[in-house]
Amino acid sequence: PIVLFAPTYIRERSTDQLPGTTDKAKEVVAALPECNVLFLPHQMCDYRDYFKDYPLRIDPEYDRKHEYLLGCDLLISDNSSMIFEAALLDRPIVLLNRTEYPTYLNVWKVRENDAFGGDLVDVGDFVDASDLTNLQQAVLQNLANPGRWRERRAYWAEKALGYCDGRSTEKIVDKIEEVIGG
Repeated sequence: PIVLFAPTYIRERSTDQLPGTTDKAKEVVAALPECNVLFLPHQMCDYRDYFKDYPLRIDPEYDRKHEYLLGCDLLISDNSSMIFEAALLDRPIVLLNRTEYPTYLNVWKVRENDAFGGDLVDVGDFVDASDLTNLQQAVLQNLANPGRWRERRAYWAEKALGYCDGRSTEKIVDKIEEVIGG
């Protein structure tokens, strides 16, 4: 199986910027010896020198992220927007999070006053990034039963992207007419 690990970039510790899981690449690859792991760090992460000694099987380019997403069997990510794109494609997702940062889980709880209404973004199994012993089990379980989180993925794809109603072209044309005054 092909597993795409697409973490957010590592940010500075502050109240509004939380660290991603880019630094977990080596451990993710090691935890999944029976999988082909594609490591796709965020485009803002200067990772090439940092990860040159890691046992990465493939070092894809970020601008080809949609090709990798289309070709993978499962996505592992933290709070990257890639989870919504994977949900749109109905790809199984394992969410890797850092529970050692008390506010990190709040990233999944979208602000109460926005369009998401404070729902927990639950599109797949959660694995604690500080202890990856459950990662292999979560990945294998989702690969064996890819429909396990299907309803939640569909819910979040529609809620986050809003393109699932079959009216995408009509919406674009309406917006163009609105802008040009047509």
